Amino acid sequence: DLPIALAAAALSRAGIGVVAAISGITYLALLRFYLPLPALAPHPEGDFQLHIIGMAIDFAIAALLLGVFVLLGALLGVLAPLFMATLDGAHRLVKRLPIGLPLKLALGGLVVGLISAAVPQVWGNGYSVVNDVLHSPWPLALVATVLIAKVFATAATTGSGAVGGVFTPTIFVGAMLGMLAGSIAHALWPGSSLPVVYAVIGMGAFLAATTHAPLMSFLIVFEMTLEYQLVPALMLACLAAYHVSRAIRPQSIYREALHGDIAAEARR
Repeated sequence: DLPIALAAAALSRAGIGVVAAISGITYLALLRFYLPLPALAPHPEGDFQLHIIGMAIDFAIAALLLGVFVLLGALLGVLAPLFMATLDGAHRLVKRLPIGLPLKLALGGLVVGLISAAVPQVWGNGYSVVNDVLHSPWPLALVATVLIAKVFATAATTGSGAVGGVFTPTIFVGAMLGMLAGSIAHALWPGSSLPVVYAVIGMGAFLAATTHAPLMSFLIVFEMTLEYQLVPALMLACLAAYHVSRAIRPQSIYREALHGDIAAEARR
């Protein structure tokens, strides 16, 4: 228990430190005292138009956009418990069925198969689809359809007891939610960041909201994108998502699996 308590205390202090550091950088940027390093390599789609520290011409817009990304993180922090509740509900529903595990697995496979027949993008771990979303324009209707289909396919998989994991589906859902939010924000504010930026931020924020591990989520998404300019927004969004999600649902997405493993080990 002591290491867990120390980790929790360290995380709370780290969150305050991150906010303080980003606030300081933003303030220096507003005063034109901060000149960041240039991007190491251009993105295939051209300038990300982050308008964050490092690429912004108007740093007042940068500060405003940081607030927008914090709101995005808070929104995903609200939606993450709903996603986890959907997975838990599917698990409880399948558990009540008077059939054995093989038939439950077959039923889950049937549901996923029917969904994927109509929306093939739900197949696999989702990395190829996320990569396609980040590098090519998708119609909003398709994004929403794939998002809903992926949630139900993931619920059917985990609910039936299949070993499929929820890590990559969480990144998938976060990217799609971020893309939807970014498309709406970009339509209302054409001078803001491109929707793809919201998708990347959404990946980290939703992962932080479901796993309750904001620092890990930030590092994973940063490693995937290697975009230095994303660091301030990504950190703030992950922290906002984590705190909002934990306030609504104290348990992470891995709580049931962890406790199940502990209970099974105790019965041996």
